[in-house]
Amino acid sequence: MSADPADSADPADAEDADAATRRSRPAVELDGVTKEYDSGAGVVRALDDVDFVAHPGEFIAVMGPSGSGKSTMLNVLGLLDEPTSGEVRLAGERVSGLSDRERTDQRRKYIGFVFQDFYLIPSLSAVENVEMPTLFTPGDGRERAADLLRTLGLGDRLDHRPTELSGGQQQRVAVARSLVNSPQVVLADEPTGNLDTETSRSVLEEFTRIKDEERVAIVAVTHDDLVTEYADRVVNLVDGVVVDDIATARASGRVDPNDQEAGDDEAGDDESGDDESGDDESTPADRGDEP
Repeated sequence: MSADPADSADPADAEDADAATRRSRPAVELDGVTKEYDSGAGVVRALDDVDFVAHPGEFIAVMGPSGSGKSTMLNVLGLLDEPTSGEVRLAGERVSGLSDRERTDQRRKYIGFVFQDFYLIPSLSAVENVEMPTLFTPGDGRERAADLLRTLGLGDRLDHRPTELSGGQQQRVAVARSLVNSPQVVLADEPTGNLDTETSRSVLEEFTRIKDEERVAIVAVTHDDLVTEYADRVVNLVDGVVVDDIATARASGRVDPNDQEAGDDEAGDDESGDDESGDDESTPADRGDEP
């Protein structure tokens, strides 16, 4: 009797096929989601009929004033909170109505989290902190954790504890931890909130590289306008309502925050192309340079 092809199928191939299918769908979606809380003084509507979709390889900044519903939206997207009404879909599959155990499994497999305060375990090394989410999944989590840290420029800090790392290095460890299970979406809560501008840019550059190379959707809740320079879309929430969902110039490849100054310099060179001596008597203001 010939063997059933299904019986001899390589589980790794099936897993790869499942991952490819998931990557072909929206990473996470909200469809008419409303979330209400009983405050004691009455019902508070934190989200009001919100539609939202994040695709693989997108970096989305969610902005709005305090109390606008940003954190609630992040909690619903991360399966940490259930909507009062509406649908949540992860890679096209409904997750509303799942048991707590099933929601935990979905969250562990497909969602990574980055927090403003890092939440690293002080007694563990960088590589041990990154490895933590893999302890309940098969595979070599330590090797994956070390590879991610090397990719993020921390190859010489694998055995350092959080107190031995700078703020930017700790945030990179947190980013690596969010990616160790190869999620389809990373949810970041004020990822630059405790960082200086230079370190913030470094972390945001890693986000853009990761979303392009790993085809991960990144959704960052933030008050920091700097994040919008790196985002593909900016979503604005006011009183639980999406008032804007705008594709940025970066999404169409027209803007790179690190290339703008170089582009200004090139424009200045073009304008002086007829000057064979190569002298440029234009002022910084003429060239568009910073004074």
